[in-house]
This record gives sequence, structure tokens and C-alpha cells, in this order.
Amino acid sequence: RYYVQVGSYSRQANAERVCSRLSSQYDDVRIEKVNAGSKCFFRVRMGGFDSRGAAETRARQSSRFGYPLIIVSE
Repeated sequence: RYYVQVGSYSRQANAERVCSRLSSQYDDVRIEKVNAGSKCFFRVRMGGFDSRGAAETRARQSSRFGYPLIIVSE
């Protein structure tokens, strides 16, 4: 599966703000809590998409929001 990652934040409130903004346009925006050693991060992602092409399309559509988007696969 492919995901468009919008950002990874150390503060949950920042992730929630981004998620809220994008959720008004897309229904597949999620926050994932990730522990990395002693630190905790909150990833904002859209997807999962069946193909990289579908994720790239969403990334192009979402670029207007001004976030640094990356495509990840899992």
C-alpha cells in the first residue's frame, strides 16, 4: 500500500491541525502515533492507495496546501 505523508510532528496538536485542514477535503486523512526510541511522533498520512500512481495523483492534488509531501510504501 502507498501513502501520502504530509508531515511528522513531535506535538500532537500540530498534527491535529494539519489533519483537520486536510480532512475538510479528503476522507482518508489519518494520524499515526509512532514511537522512535524515547521520542513520540505523530504522522499525518492520506491513503492507502493500491498503486504509486494513485498516491502521486493525490500528492499533486494536495500540493496546493503547501505541505512537504512524500510518498511512502508499507
